[in-house]
Amino acid sequence: MNAIFAVNSINGFGHDNDLPWPKSSVDLKRFKQITSGHTVVMGGGTWTSNMPKPLPNRRNIVLSSTINDDRCEVYKSINDMLPSISESEQVFVIGGAKLLWNMRDRVNKVYLTKFNSKETCSVTLDVNSYLNGFELVSGEVLAEHRFEVWKKIV
Repeated sequence: MNAIFAVNSINGFGHDNDLPWPKSSVDLKRFKQITSGHTVVMGGGTWTSNMPKPLPNRRNIVLSSTINDDRCEVYKSINDMLPSISESEQVFVIGGAKLLWNMRDRVNKVYLTKFNSKETCSVTLDVNSYLNGFELVSGEVLAEHRFEVWKKIV
């Protein structure tokens, strides 16, 4: 299982159901390229955020006890969802922060974008703690952000 998410330079993760930094076409294209044709797993807050619904060309799974939407598969818990995923399936946990933490033990690879900005956020994610037990395998520096790939240390 994989995780793919972004934070700003002060561990900001989200603000008012949206991304707190200006839209980055480079980052959005990378997200689409990495996750297209695969499964994305998200919490109810991510599903109800300002993202397109469903994310096209992906199996959309939402973990929520309150959402009822036929555009996605809804499971009440991680344990309810797990039997629906095959071993060969590429799965990406995309958020929110609480779900990323709850799924962390199952994540073997993290695709992380670190924006240089310092916007105030209503949701944060302590990236250093999250990546404890992972090692950096690649990184790319761009003007407004850095893209990194981390693998779990076995």
